[in-house]
Amino acid sequence: MPRAIRVSAFIVLALLTASFAVAQAQQPQAPPPTETEASYRRARTALDAAAKALAGGKALPGLDAVSFKINGKLVHRNQSPRAEGAPESTPYAGEVAVDFARTHVAFQRTSSFPGGFDFSNRWVRAGEDSFNHDLLRKRRFTVPRQSMANFVEAVVLRRLPQFHLLTAQDRAATVRWVGEADFNGAKHNVISYATVSGEVISLFLDAQTNLLSKYETLAAESLFGDVIVETIFPSYTEVGGLQLPAAQVEKRGGVLTLDVAFTGHSLAPIADSVFAPLPDFEPAQQGPPAQPSVRELAKDVYLIEGLAGGGYRVMFVVFRDFIMAVEAPVGDQVSSVALRLMREKAPGKPVRFVAVTHHHDDHSGGVRGYLAEGVTLVTTPGNAGFFRNSIRAPFTIQPDAYARGSRRGASADFIEGGKAVFTDGTRRLELIDIGPGPHAQEMLVAWLPNEKILFQGDLLNRPSDGALLPANDTTAHFYDWIGKSGLPVEQVVGVHGPPTTMSEFASIMDLRRQRAAQ
Repeated sequence: MPRAIRVSAFIVLALLTASFAVAQAQQPQAPPPTETEASYRRARTALDAAAKALAGGKALPGLDAVSFKINGKLVHRNQSPRAEGAPESTPYAGEVAVDFARTHVAFQRTSSFPGGFDFSNRWVRAGEDSFNHDLLRKRRFTVPRQSMANFVEAVVLRRLPQFHLLTAQDRAATVRWVGEADFNGAKHNVISYATVSGEVISLFLDAQTNLLSKYETLAAESLFGDVIVETIFPSYTEVGGLQLPAAQVEKRGGVLTLDVAFTGHSLAPIADSVFAPLPDFEPAQQGPPAQPSVRELAKDVYLIEGLAGGGYRVMFVVFRDFIMAVEAPVGDQVSSVALRLMREKAPGKPVRFVAVTHHHDDHSGGVRGYLAEGVTLVTTPGNAGFFRNSIRAPFTIQPDAYARGSRRGASADFIEGGKAVFTDGTRRLELIDIGPGPHAQEMLVAWLPNEKILFQGDLLNRPSDGALLPANDTTAHFYDWIGKSGLPVEQVVGVHGPPTTMSEFASIMDLRRQRAAQ
């Protein structure tokens, strides 16, 4: 190349280089990450490290299949015989089998509530088909697809740390750094992610091992409002290169509710038979949720049925100048429906009293809804601290009617001497404490002497189809109490199940004796 051309080329190259440098200098620098970006990046680093830790240092694969057994104890917070103090526990056993590729799940659990309330069920989701097997009654119920999907996620999949990390990766835009925390004497990195439904889950990742030690959620309870729900994985076991939990502990509000060990882990393919409906089970359709309605038991005595989807009932009595309700089940919304139906049946009369048979949260969870309306709670002395704590509890996550209202002041009457009488000179209702019993230390029944109706909660539970089943320990204790009381009972009406005649009650006791003789 001639020298002049070489020089020209050099000059052009120099000019281009200078222009590029000037352009770079003039181009604005990328701004530093915002707080949201920085939070995401730090959380994502911790999340990816945890995913590798669960997979033995490799990228976390999606599980094809996993199965294991569960053994331990179920602890009955708000469902124990005593309203306060350490809750009782019962043995808990189960098994899990999940085929992720085919979206097949089988989950079985067996346990009981205090007083002989045994339960044993096997849930199966096989693609589009979903069943709940009642192993005690040998009945199989078809379950709506969405209901089963929610159950599978909440009860089964959340037992697997892999589920949380993979879900957080899928929901990466919601992942955030929460901070550092000490848990069980070790430093942890805490990150959070949001589920599709909007629930925020905080993951506690061990800073040394990167394994998930626990996750937390915030929840709202009907009686005690804001509560932290903890699911803890105390230990892991290596299976096929993956770290799987060897145990699980659950707490609500700092109180232990479940303590189990996982054994027999397997990643092997699961046989089709595991997800098949169990043979020799009577198929039964699970109908649509019942709608609330009012049934007349006698003049001025009514039963609200179909509450909370059909599983709960409330009795109310119309006196000359007021209404008295017996039982406040489930929560605030159920109380709102019950109060509306009472007022429609007896317009112009105030609901003045509400009595609860016992403190268990599914039977007293709606008390705050009545107190918000200025209704006086009637209960036993041993429940005083329990309901006092409920009234004082913070309700900021889901404020109920009492939290939103004027808080005109809660009032309560405590039954002295085991009995209280409500009358207007014509109508009479007696509240009688029959406790202590297997299910609760203090238990009220409502006796209507003119109508010979005895109303109770959990002392005699009949299935919705009216079948007669052998009496458990609680029901047997109740039957004996009726006999000793001398009350001329003709009909027993309950919070759960249809009314029962004393002849039917005798048959239920006969079934118990027959079972004991086998």
